[in-house]
Amino acid sequence: MNKHSKFIYRSGVLSVTTQMLRFRGRRYRLSKIENTILRRPLFIIATGFAMLFVAATIFNNDIIYLSETIILLTISIFIMLTTWFIGTLQIHSRTLSTSEGAITWLYKDLAKAQEAIEELSMANEDNDDDL
Repeated sequence: MNKHSKFIYRSGVLSVTTQMLRFRGRRYRLSKIENTILRRPLFIIATGFAMLFVAATIFNNDIIYLSETIILLTISIFIMLTTWFIGTLQIHSRTLSTSEGAITWLYKDLAKAQEAIEELSMANEDNDDDL
């Protein structure tokens, strides 16, 4: 870490300093990041699978046991709840001209990291305007 850089946000393998975003060996310079997008793509996919389980339960309720119905509905709820807590932070950067970086991690940690990145970029814009 640079001696002039200090941690703004840190949670496990994800950290934001005044100059860098770091995640499991990947580093992104904050000065090169143009924007970030935070989404829950796994939740959308899991919702589709959960709907398939529910539809299978509804359409086959005359041939499946009550215990099997409960198991399918429990799996559906479990899948949706667990994937709700996982997010993907997409990073659009000048240095990643052909592709973008993406970090998949806990949604709350990514949201805090995104907030820290936005605050730092706003502060840097304000400093640039003063010059």
